[in-house]
Amino acid sequence: MSESDSPPATRAEGGARGGGTRPQTGMTVGGRVRLERLLGRGGMAEVWLGRHLTLGVDVAVKFLRLEDEAVLRERFAREAQLAARVDHPHAVRVFDHGMTDAGAPYIVMELVDGETLAQRIERGGPLGTDDVATLIGQLADVLTQAHRMDILHRDIKPHNVMLLGGEKLFAKVVDFGLAKELLRPEDDPSLTQAGLLLGTPAYMAPEQLLEGHEASPRTEAWSLAVLCYEALAGERPFPGRHQAPLALAMMSGRYRPITARRPELPPTMDTFFARALSVRPEQRFESVAALAAALDEALAGTSASVEVEGRLHLPSQLYGRAAELDALTRALESATEGSRFVMIGGYSGVGKTALVEEARRRLAHRGMLFVDGKFDQLHRGSPYDSLLQALRKLLRFMSARPPESFDGWRAQLGELPDEVADVLVDFVPELADVLDRPDAGRLATPPLEARHRFHNAIRRLLHGVARPDRPLVLFLDDLQWADPPTLELLPRLIGPGDRNVLIVGSYRSNEVTQRHPLRATLEELREEHAPLVDLEIGPLDEDAVLAMLGAALGPGEGRVRLAVLCHEKTRGNPLFLRHFLEPLHEEGALVFDARTGGWSYDPSAARFRRVDADVVDFIASELRGLPAETGACLASASCIGPDFDLGTLAHLLGVDRRQVLERLRPALTHDLVAAISEDDWDDAHLGFHRIRFRFAHDRVQQAARSLCSAEEIAASHRKMAELLLVHTDPQERETRLFELVEHLNRSGEQTSVMTDAAQVRALNVSAARRATRAAAFAPADVYYRKAVDLFDDGLWEHDYAEAFALHVEAARSAGLVGERETMARLVAEARAHARTPVDAVVAREVAMHGLMAEQKFGEALELAKDLLAELGEPLPDPAEVPAEVGAIIELLAGLDGVDALERASDPRVLAAQRIRQGVMSTAYVSAPELFPLLPCAIIRSTMRNGITDHSAYGFAVFGMVLNALDFIDLSFETAKMARSILAKTDDHSNLAKTRHILNGHVEPFVLPLSESVDLERSVYEQGLDTGDLEYAAWALHLMVAHAFYSGMRLGALRELDRKNGELLEQMRQLPAHSCTQPFSQAIRNCIGEDVVSSSRLIRPEYHEDEQMDRLVGVGFRGAAYILTVMRTFVRFLFRDVEGALRAADAGAEFADGATATYHQVWWQQLRALAALGARGADAADEARAALAKIERWCASSEANHRHRVALLSAELARVEGRDGDALQAYDAAISHARDHGFMHEEALANELAARFYLGKGSEPAARGYLAEARQVYEAWGSLAKVEHLDEELGHVFQRRSR
Repeated sequence: MSESDSPPATRAEGGARGGGTRPQTGMTVGGRVRLERLLGRGGMAEVWLGRHLTLGVDVAVKFLRLEDEAVLRERFAREAQLAARVDHPHAVRVFDHGMTDAGAPYIVMELVDGETLAQRIERGGPLGTDDVATLIGQLADVLTQAHRMDILHRDIKPHNVMLLGGEKLFAKVVDFGLAKELLRPEDDPSLTQAGLLLGTPAYMAPEQLLEGHEASPRTEAWSLAVLCYEALAGERPFPGRHQAPLALAMMSGRYRPITARRPELPPTMDTFFARALSVRPEQRFESVAALAAALDEALAGTSASVEVEGRLHLPSQLYGRAAELDALTRALESATEGSRFVMIGGYSGVGKTALVEEARRRLAHRGMLFVDGKFDQLHRGSPYDSLLQALRKLLRFMSARPPESFDGWRAQLGELPDEVADVLVDFVPELADVLDRPDAGRLATPPLEARHRFHNAIRRLLHGVARPDRPLVLFLDDLQWADPPTLELLPRLIGPGDRNVLIVGSYRSNEVTQRHPLRATLEELREEHAPLVDLEIGPLDEDAVLAMLGAALGPGEGRVRLAVLCHEKTRGNPLFLRHFLEPLHEEGALVFDARTGGWSYDPSAARFRRVDADVVDFIASELRGLPAETGACLASASCIGPDFDLGTLAHLLGVDRRQVLERLRPALTHDLVAAISEDDWDDAHLGFHRIRFRFAHDRVQQAARSLCSAEEIAASHRKMAELLLVHTDPQERETRLFELVEHLNRSGEQTSVMTDAAQVRALNVSAARRATRAAAFAPADVYYRKAVDLFDDGLWEHDYAEAFALHVEAARSAGLVGERETMARLVAEARAHARTPVDAVVAREVAMHGLMAEQKFGEALELAKDLLAELGEPLPDPAEVPAEVGAIIELLAGLDGVDALERASDPRVLAAQRIRQGVMSTAYVSAPELFPLLPCAIIRSTMRNGITDHSAYGFAVFGMVLNALDFIDLSFETAKMARSILAKTDDHSNLAKTRHILNGHVEPFVLPLSESVDLERSVYEQGLDTGDLEYAAWALHLMVAHAFYSGMRLGALRELDRKNGELLEQMRQLPAHSCTQPFSQAIRNCIGEDVVSSSRLIRPEYHEDEQMDRLVGVGFRGAAYILTVMRTFVRFLFRDVEGALRAADAGAEFADGATATYHQVWWQQLRALAALGARGADAADEARAALAKIERWCASSEANHRHRVALLSAELARVEGRDGDALQAYDAAISHARDHGFMHEEALANELAARFYLGKGSEPAARGYLAEARQVYEAWGSLAKVEHLDEELGHVFQRRSR
């Protein structure tokens, strides 16, 4: 609201107010007026109901609330004086004015009984035409009288027009708070406060808003025209709240014709408003009286008395897109049901962006957060550019909200882990305040983990901001120009179970060929993100083109023929249609006839008008027809990007902002550029230097750039770089680092601001490092290559550290993008200049990781051994593994904890430990004989040299080795040491993998197995946050495996397996997924869901034999062993005992792929039970061997294993004829399994006890155990097993019932 928005003098209800110097009930003003009650309060004044004691009538008394402002007091007095001079039936009368004894200025005026025009429109909608004519006539009369007295109102708007009660409309103008006398040279200029916007922006003329012109009768006529339009349409012609966007909307001259809102009005009304709302003051009505007279003529259908220039304005609304709009709207509305993607394809100019914008407008009332970013065809090197645009808009929106809303978001995002927050602040520095992370840390992680960590952080941010009551819509426009890192990130922005986020992307389907990078992303989205909303936008049909022309041109002869011709020429493309019609209009072949208020066209000229197949050339020819200064302005703007601000463009052109605005005017009126939507503005008081524009279409930007020479383009980039370097503060330069470096690298010769290449090189290195941390490896490599190109050999001498770091980092970057030769050259150069043996090793480490990336595991291990030898830390021979393990056991046995150990600082030690851990996974896969030596070496080095970030992982892995060797208790003690080291180092980069080893492979052999399920869930979350996707996936696998082994009810287990399976598929972690699939199928078998045979792991999508062949073929021994265990289990459960024994024996050779796991526990138990069941006493020795191993496990954890010992002992006693021992052991197995939650094994023990009794002919005893087995199987959720028991042993129950 403007400062004039004090309340009108109405009989509105209000409460009393008093105290101090303020007006209060009962106070007498000027000795003649007694205050009764408060009627209303505005920004500067408050209005009271008063009783005039002399006249005996009710009056309104207006008090200035800011009485300490001398200027405002003086203006208030001026208002009273001027208003008193305007004695007119349609002006509120002023009786008196003055000051109270306490110094409060006041005006006593007529009390009006009615409502404001604004209230009438809000209550009843648009007014009838007769009422509007009467209203404008009355307002024109009173304003004309004021103008004759050289008085301007300066704030004509519906809020300042009162409508009195009665049958006939009667209006009164109120609030001369901004009134001004014309032609008074003695006026005190301070009364207008230079630079202060006086009036209400929505009703001020464009020259007042943009150029600061004084009010005049013509500007008053503009205000009255806006009021007239609003009275007829129910809303203003130029919607908006803020000064700058309003002015730009007015300057473009785009508003919806009044006949489109009120079709019953004659076409002459469009002519009337075309003149009344002309952007050029000289074309408007010279007075309010002339406007009122013209309105009467226009309403009567006669022509306006003066011709106006007719401009062709094609409507911005959508035509022919009802189905697509409905589909998109439904998708937006369903965001709370589940996050999803919407992909919109279509030819350039077909209206993809317009479709999204229309859906956005349609759902504006739903409270959705809508942010967007647009990829730039001419600036495709900056990583994640469109995403950054959108995130910064989101931040601006959040920052502009009330404090309670902002604090709510801050609290919501404050729950993000430090690792996630650090990634986000590094990527978007402006987030530091929201996340309260002024000094964000930077976690050192391998490139692959950095990629996963970054992807997870962005996903967490989006879903952290979104809420059910405020879903987030992220629109990424022109994905065909997206950078590779964005395309890789896109599918990872939504995960299973996510809600409240909708990601909309648009792309030119005609440009996305089979080899286009976007094609693979789209295929991935379609495969992994059902339901994906996939929309293809085609050309407009003839009916839609006809409707569009009808809205633009109105009715007239030949409209259908013109529509058919336009459709034929433009193939129904809205962009082509616009640029086909506008040249016709410019050339005089499509003209507006002011006399008829209609449009006519030359059919011959239209038919022979050529539409260039290359729309860029087509638009470029249109640009050449603009004034030369406008073309140059657009050409410079095209180098900035798809959108640009006034201040930046003024800097490039070397002129002031108002000159730029004037040069842009033709482009605005021709719809070549547009002011950015008001929703995207930073705040309500945005200065004109920050006004932002956007090219109407990327083809326009491309056409504008085609007008520049290469030298001119380079010069623009130089000026942009100079602007960012010299005229921005360090924080903004850091925020816009990618943009700055892109301009520098495109600017050819360095600018005068930079005296040497060092600054350019340093900025490229900074950009490369940030891009690498954000997993944008391809852009990072470009920046590193530019930095290397600018490298000066003298740098090796005067700044060795920088030179060495540049070569090593650039080599690593080259390796990440597959540039092996470049990597090798840079490694060799770094090694040649290395000043220490450690630096030489650091350089060659890059080559080691390159070999592993190429899966040249043998070569990588040989290089690792060479590097360790160079560091004086050689690995022992694999033949020495037993001796080395024994030596470490002795070393740990004599160790009294690790608390006394200090942090290692020797670079040689740090490098050696890093290399050992770096090749550990490679050794596990390709050289298992070497594998135990690596954790041994890590532990020995830790004890001798101190703790490093790799020590905890080494201890954890050694604990797993000890477990495999049956040193369970020592393994558990080693796990405690690993946890102590983790706490001591606060090392997050290795946290997930270390905790996974401890939770999954060491501690469950001592602690209750079921506890590991929740512990592994936290490992999964930690892995996502640190980017360790591999171990996050293994955590998902072990959650399912250990939940199964510990007896979780199958209903809950099936849901856990489903969710984890979806996550594994989305994460593309095939190894962990392959290991989990046997459990998935075994669960289905037990439930009886979609299986071919209960005793076989087969369904239409999965076959155990084919899967085993595949796993063996690729050498995945661990997964083959897990499949073996589950094949054995389902066979034994469903009484194919011999088949179970064959399955167990067939896969026994793969046991080395699953050491220190519960898979081995189950294999030992199941194989022994199957052997006893199939071969009886002949298998007793084998069973005793298995029992001895299980008893060793039981010695460390009775809770996990006592029931197994008892059950196997019972079966062994059964085949040996020790019936009493068997009965006692069966009961013990049942009891121990029940006590510790192993439901499936409790049921199995009952079943085997029942079969024992049946074998002895004791059916009554068997019946009790069998009933218990059936009941527990059912409680577990295995309906298939219940049915199996009923089919096989139902006769036992039936005899009981008889």
